[in-house]
Amino acid sequence: MNTVGELIGINSQIVPGNGGDSIGIGFAIPSNMARTVMDQLTKNGKVRRGQLGVTVGRVTSDLATSLGMSETKGVIVNSVRPGTAADSAGIHQGDVITEIDGSSVGDVNAFRNRIASMAPVLKCP
Repeated sequence: MNTVGELIGINSQIVPGNGGDSIGIGFAIPSNMARTVMDQLTKNGKVRRGQLGVTVGRVTSDLATSLGMSETKGVIVNSVRPGTAADSAGIHQGDVITEIDGSSVGDVNAFRNRIASMAPVLKCP
């Protein structure tokens, strides 16, 4: 809950201390992600998430400089699985992805969440 009582996350894990006491570290699922999962389960009986078929890493300031980038943003493609949407689209290892559908990609988590929130495509052109 936030300071005005609105749900912002659902506890998913707590790191226990000795004797079962919590040491104060917890992990939560954002409420908007939980709602999306709930809506899909209610409507379809299962959850489907988009996949691109890449592993990605953080664009560091050193990496951005070495690539001639003026900003440290986006993600660098570490690998591409053969036969995936990324492979069909011509994405290669070493590419930097800075936007998805015109929206800026700030970091690895934002990238993963954006891809997962997209509807899966059954067949690439």
